[in-house]
Amino acid sequence: MLINALRGHLAEFGIISAQGAAGVKALIALFHTKQGSLPQLAGSAVRRLIGQIEDVDEEIKKAEKGDGCAESLIRTLKENLLWVQTFDTAEELRRGQLAFKESYNTTWLIGRIGHRTPAAVRRDLLSPAALAA
Repeated sequence: MLINALRGHLAEFGIISAQGAAGVKALIALFHTKQGSLPQLAGSAVRRLIGQIEDVDEEIKKAEKGDGCAESLIRTLKENLLWVQTFDTAEELRRGQLAFKESYNTTWLIGRIGHRTPAAVRRDLLSPAALAA
């Protein structure tokens, strides 16, 4: 929607470009070269739209990059359960996953959370004192 709004506003002043991500970049570049010919209020509105587009783009990049926690957990599960044990049935696999989850949450010390267990961190976060704060 932001990109469509940008395209619409700039088209009113004869500034157009191709569709797609490359087209948006070209459109923004065209705006920067021609912004002096636009009314001040229109230029201000377009700058705000461009800022919003850039903010959303940054959020998307962060979401795509992630912090690696899910990937790390899946790798840990594979390395410590799936690649070292065999399971004859889906029920055996389910029980193995539950046992691994219990062991991971109560005995593994995780560096990114201060060399504490996930259960300890969860307990501290859900304590009445933490909830009152």
